[in-house]
Amino acid sequence: MDTPEDGFRRTRIVTGALVAFGVVGVVGGTVLAYADTQATATTDEAKQSGSPSGAGSTPNAQSTTTSIAAAPKLSSGSSTSHARSAGS
Repeated sequence: MDTPEDGFRRTRIVTGALVAFGVVGVVGGTVLAYADTQATATTDEAKQSGSPSGAGSTPNAQSTTTSIAAAPKLSSGSSTSHARSAGS
């Protein structure tokens, strides 16, 4: 015969399993996202560090400086406000 204690025990087991699946999902998603950003950074660095092949290359072709992209310029907008109130 089922007793109330059996129901509580099953509930604890199911709750523990759901919590474990949630933790595994969060950790797995975090690991995949981190690995994706690291792979992208490595690929970008490999593309930037490639040097042109040829016997007549200049000494500056081997430079290790990296350029940082500037932020896009934003317009200040118009001087008139879009919302106008009639007042009270």
